[in-house]
Amino acid sequence: PDFWQVMQTTLIFTALVIIVAIGAGLATALLFNYPFRFRSIARAMLMLPWAFPEVPVVMIFIWILSPQFGVVNILARMIPGVNENPQWLQVPWLAMGWVVLIASWKAFPFYSLVILAALQSVPQEIYEAAKVDGASPLQLFWRITVPSISTTLELLVVLASIFSFKQFTIIYLMTGGGPSGATETIVMRIFNTAFRFYDYSYATALGVAGFIVSLVIAFFFIILQTRRAQENG
Repeated sequence: PDFWQVMQTTLIFTALVIIVAIGAGLATALLFNYPFRFRSIARAMLMLPWAFPEVPVVMIFIWILSPQFGVVNILARMIPGVNENPQWLQVPWLAMGWVVLIASWKAFPFYSLVILAALQSVPQEIYEAAKVDGASPLQLFWRITVPSISTTLELLVVLASIFSFKQFTIIYLMTGGGPSGATETIVMRIFNTAFRFYDYSYATALGVAGFIVSLVIAFFFIILQTRRAQENG
């Protein structure tokens, strides 16, 4: 009976990671698409979160979020009205928020790099012609940039969906699926069912259900790309 609750948590986590990670990737890609001093160094530093292993990253964030001596609590107490150390990983919505933020922080450099490559393939003559016609920066973004990289964004949404759907390490080390199952995704439920409760048959059924959902996402992308190719052809 808890299966649908686990699926809801999984879909919420996946949707939030897609929005935050791809949004941050798009913002940083737009920033790095413009020339500025030390841009190459900034690009190299941008890729550091993606290069760091997940286990030490989670260990550092657990220390940062510690209720006793965490750095975040020092900053939180500077906010008027906050007199006690927040229990970041013990409140359901806070725990979900931090898991989403850490997973997004870990993944967004890859999305930023892919979007940046797509942005650099857009001909600058189109922007120059639009500026001559009086287009504003917002119009340039919505009428030229987004349509030009829409295929890349669609691909990244599918990749982010699959990567988020099967995320295990960050959730397992941060919360273990808690508190009260607030961050228990289907991957965590499969692990707990198989290796804590030793119900391998039910864990297998959960794994098949997760595979079907991933397959549906992949097929949706394939159909979308096929229709786009037919329209362009």
